[in-house]
Amino acid sequence: MDIKITMLNVGDGDAIIVQLTKNKQQLIILIDAGHPGDAQLCIDALNPVLKSSGKNAPDLVMVSHYDADHIGGMKAVVEHYGAAIGQVWLHKPGILIKAAEQAAGLLLEHLADPPKENIQDFLGFHGDLNPNEARQFVLESYNQMKDLVGTLDKYQIKTVEPFAGQSLANWPEVSVLGPTPAFYQACLKKMKDVPNLIAQETLLVLNESKQEPFIGKLSKMLEKDTDPCGYLKSQKKDHVTEVNQISIILQIIADGKKYLFTGDASLESFQAVSQYPDSLRNIYWLKVPHHGSHNNSSPEIFDIMKPVYADISGGDRYLDEEVPGCLTAKGTKVRTTLDTKTNLIFPY
Repeated sequence: MDIKITMLNVGDGDAIIVQLTKNKQQLIILIDAGHPGDAQLCIDALNPVLKSSGKNAPDLVMVSHYDADHIGGMKAVVEHYGAAIGQVWLHKPGILIKAAEQAAGLLLEHLADPPKENIQDFLGFHGDLNPNEARQFVLESYNQMKDLVGTLDKYQIKTVEPFAGQSLANWPEVSVLGPTPAFYQACLKKMKDVPNLIAQETLLVLNESKQEPFIGKLSKMLEKDTDPCGYLKSQKKDHVTEVNQISIILQIIADGKKYLFTGDASLESFQAVSQYPDSLRNIYWLKVPHHGSHNNSSPEIFDIMKPVYADISGGDRYLDEEVPGCLTAKGTKVRTTLDTKTNLIFPY
């Protein structure tokens, strides 16, 4: 089976086109669609691929999870291709929408009638926080979630909730490694705690805003002659939100080689896959999780995966240079959209 992967340059976001060919049959997959402004980029990249394969729409659209940098452009993409889309893999956003609505109410009440205590006490953590920023980031994908699900219903597109062990009909090479139903349900239970959900998302934003620019961090690493894998291991891991942890982990096997698509999966997500660690050994091509953030990677997981190639869809918000640095030190050939400023096509 032949495979071609096009990772679109959408900065800190994901939009990936996969073309598979076997026995003169072709399968076109779209994984995520970047930010709201990236929809046309996705459509422009998809159209020539579809035309060359004689198709009117992707056979499979996969929504890895409900963050705005992954689903922002998806509604417009679905509107463009409509009922011609073969099927969509995504998890039902019911609890997420409910939690987001409750979070919106709490934050709106706080902004309308500020209590005597500051919002940090209200959320249960300390640090500088602008309530409007908190509301923006906590609820950034709320409308996208509702609109996307509504659009899928409008066109009556077949939707499937993918869990570990599931594969695509007639294409067993395309299968889901995670999340397992048990891990997914455990994450959903934590999302029901709305104040905790707000605190998690706002803490994430605060920590990102305080991060040292990756170029400066790399300079310090080089000045100290620091092993990037040792540096990666030494970094304190911030909590990865449950929304990211339940990212769909997709495996494609082509000619006996494993290709792994990870969304924003965490180390906990990988450890929860069926038959871990054996199921993650010897990856040929890796989509590095969460745009190269050190929170989602470790030398240990790279030792298990041993990817030959790794591509990163990243900008200057999440990418930590010790991640590609560690992969490179272990012999992996690494590229980032931040470095190339263009789409990444594999094989190359």
